[in-house]
Amino acid sequence: MRSYLCVILISILAVSCADQTPALETNANEGGPNDSLFHVAEGPFNFAIFLPRDMMIVNDSEIRLIPANGELWISIGPSFRLSAIEQESDLKALLESTMHEGIFTNKIVAEDERTIVYQQFLPGGEEWFYQVMGTATLGEASYTFRSDPMGEYTLEDAQRMATAIRSVFTFGV
Repeated sequence: MRSYLCVILISILAVSCADQTPALETNANEGGPNDSLFHVAEGPFNFAIFLPRDMMIVNDSEIRLIPANGELWISIGPSFRLSAIEQESDLKALLESTMHEGIFTNKIVAEDERTIVYQQFLPGGEEWFYQVMGTATLGEASYTFRSDPMGEYTLEDAQRMATAIRSVFTFGV
């Protein structure tokens, strides 16, 4: 009887230990279970990006180059609109230049080495919408990303765009 209990106890311990394997950290260049990988090859743009699949299912999606000004637009409905230009930018200097954009005052909500999410405030201090900007340097190419300044984004929208910017990587490497 005692040997049966030992076998059962060892089996229970083995199963419980197997379930406690630590999760691997996600690389910024890896999408989550809700993301789809896209290869962007328009004009000077050549990179891969993970975009939120759940948004693409219910919204029209478009990746379009505007040849007149060299901007690339990545749009997924009204809640996800990013523009990109081929340009090296200092993220902090770029944000500083937009701290008092038009009538808005901006406050940083979240930042890392590649992205900044900020909230806009009206002159009276009323909270407005969120925006995001970011950079990606891929070999010799540098890109600057910004959310559409006319967009009315929630914090979640801005965070999803920031996640997409952080996922940008050189395709095929």
